[in-house]
Amino acid sequence: MEIRIQMANLTLTDHERTNLRSHIRQRIEHAFGRIRKRIRHVDVFINDVNGPRGGPDKRCVIKVDTQGNEPVVAHGLDRNLFGLVNLLTTTAVRGTLKRVRRARDDAMIQKFDDAAVRAHDRLSSHTPDTSYDAYDVHKARGTWRVPRTTNVATDEAHIRAAMLPSTMRRSSD
Repeated sequence: MEIRIQMANLTLTDHERTNLRSHIRQRIEHAFGRIRKRIRHVDVFINDVNGPRGGPDKRCVIKVDTQGNEPVVAHGLDRNLFGLVNLLTTTAVRGTLKRVRRARDDAMIQKFDDAAVRAHDRLSSHTPDTSYDAYDVHKARGTWRVPRTTNVATDEAHIRAAMLPSTMRRSSD
């Protein structure tokens, strides 16, 4: 995960600028720690909207670019940059987790759909019903398949014998 920080129009000393950059990095690394492998980069843009006049004029935009999803953007205005970064980082994490979960759920649904299609294909191309009633239908269609472990001659003889009316069967007693 790459963190890129850009600052513009801020009246900060070098020490304050360094402290702000380190705070942003620590906050983002901690907040995105669980999902850092899924994130390409995080862009942080900070600028002073109306210069030295004061007021809630510090704008911060945090953009999180995840792998395979649309970027998540959190933005806001405040006087306190540290509090604003904390708030927007939390917002960006929530949005990113939602997107990652949704993508993961979609992938799981797709995986189950693919498995269901494969199972349906496997079931629809299975060996036809080998019950005695279905023998003639399958034999006429040419779809009769004998299981590999059986003897073809004896199975067909048993099936034909079972299909004869009971008055025509040889009694085994």
